[in-house]
Amino acid sequence: MADNNSQENGTETAFVSFIDKETGDVLAQDRLTGQAGTAINYQPQARLDELAKKGYALGYNGFPQDARYSSNDNNQVFAIVLVHERMTLDPNQAGQTGTPINADDPDGAKWPDL
Repeated sequence: MADNNSQENGTETAFVSFIDKETGDVLAQDRLTGQAGTAINYQPQARLDELAKKGYALGYNGFPQDARYSSNDNNQVFAIVLVHERMTLDPNQAGQTGTPINADDPDGAKWPDL
């Protein structure tokens, strides 16, 4: 699907989608714009750090470091696939029942009653 502005002013659009490998859900998506043929100046690390706080780890990075905006008036989509981090709960080191396991994600998983 072409970006309506791309034909008029040479601006192209690219999307970087962060996808949950297990569910297929798009966890986040960044929309980028730039001139056709120019380098896409984007670093996914800030978004990866944000999602790591929610228990995700990088599975596959489909965003090449040398990515450039296309010149064919079609939106580009780059996929970064994330996997769920797993942890073994030790009853001897458990937190208080009902409190967040990860303090950086207060709305995430809570300590079960071990």
